[in-house]
Amino acid sequence: MPFFRCFMEISSIKKILSYEIGTKRLNPRILSLFLKQFAVLLKSGVPIDKSLETILNQKLDKKLDASLKNILDKLNNGYDVFRAFKSEEKRFGLITISFIESGQESGNLAYSMDKLSYFINEKYENNNKIKQAFTYPIILLVVSILVISMIMQYVMPSFIEVFETMNENLPLSTRILIKLSEFSRNYSKLIFLILVILVILFFLLRTNRNFKYKTDRFLYRFPIFRKYRNTKIEYQISSLMYILYNGDVDIIKTINIIRYSIKNEYINYKLTKICKKIEKGYDISKAFEEEKIFSDLLVSMIKIGEDTGNLSETMEKTSDYFSKEYLFRLKRLSQIMEPVLVIIMSLIVAFIVFSVALPMFNTLDSMNY
Repeated sequence: MPFFRCFMEISSIKKILSYEIGTKRLNPRILSLFLKQFAVLLKSGVPIDKSLETILNQKLDKKLDASLKNILDKLNNGYDVFRAFKSEEKRFGLITISFIESGQESGNLAYSMDKLSYFINEKYENNNKIKQAFTYPIILLVVSILVISMIMQYVMPSFIEVFETMNENLPLSTRILIKLSEFSRNYSKLIFLILVILVILFFLLRTNRNFKYKTDRFLYRFPIFRKYRNTKIEYQISSLMYILYNGDVDIIKTINIIRYSIKNEYINYKLTKICKKIEKGYDISKAFEEEKIFSDLLVSMIKIGEDTGNLSETMEKTSDYFSKEYLFRLKRLSQIMEPVLVIIMSLIVAFIVFSVALPMFNTLDSMNY
């Protein structure tokens, strides 16, 4: 019995350790690597099932291995590639499944996988560059908030006791600082609780499609950082249009796949309207132009591509421009933020020091007289 109990405990521990922690989605780097290898094997003439088995034997990632085993089982049971991968949509994401479907229908699965791998890898690298650019400003902001909070919570009460012993009128800046310190000490927990509740409430409301549409529309139109958001979205649109259109995917399906890749509900609504207009016979550029949310450059490049009959090539050049422009703007923004945060921090600290020191200097002056 003790041996059996020990065996059961070990089995339970193994089950717990086998549970997945965190997101079910594959890491973008792993997904990009898988798609690249899959494309290379398909181009070499290796059958789909043998290609997947070859990648599975490499043991790239536990989540990927589990998905590939399931996909291979589906293929062996007569599923086509799209339906087999569709069963693992939570792992691969909707856009990957859409690319597989379009690649299967067009007969260019290897091309679709290769280009999607490039797109995901470029997006992953761009996100890393953004994180690197904003790491220092964010750390500086957090440290500044913590330092100011510590001063208000623990340092200022000692000075307030000293100020209370002074029988003189305190300067306005000192009175403001005392009030801020008292407010911080008395209501900090309540403020923190209200902020947490508001954040939770916001994310709960975001599950409502109508609320999500309104907030996405507001954020998209909001003047601050609007150019950065627009450039990022137009980069995604132009990149995916180039890949899909070059892979013989029709424009309606192309725009629908682009919709899946963009999380902004407002942009999704606009792209849906564009699809309906194209179905009615509108030119692609005309449909984009009438929605009045895309830049003149994107609309002009689409028109040039339509007029020359080479939409894929113009979208490739456009996506390359938007990618570089987006990273340039973000890098410049991070460079501006660093000195601005340092100046703001310096002004706040100077205000605190000035407000604390001024009554003391006044007291010393009155004692000299």
